Amino acid sequence: MKKVKTIGIDKIYVSRKKDQGKFISVVYDLESGAVLYVGKAKGAEAFVPFGAKLKRAKYNIEIITMDMLAAFIAWVKDNLPNAETVML
Repeated sequence: MKKVKTIGIDKIYVSRKKDQGKFISVVYDLESGAVLYVGKAKGAEAFVPFGAKLKRAKYNIEIITMDMLAAFIAWVKDNLPNAETVML
């Protein structure tokens, strides 16, 4: 985790049943492709454990790619305010 500099954040729809609407949120290392975290929702609450992991680790995230979901934007501002953000 210490060497990770660029991450991607995305949500993925995982249920085929329309009435269930289940999403997961994924954080991955853009350089290696490794999955760093999977959360069981698409909102900011999905990233609470990952945020705690970042605070414990010595990280130097410089660039984040993500879509324009308001929850993602808010989480990044709160947890990685110095990282450059690329919206997709």
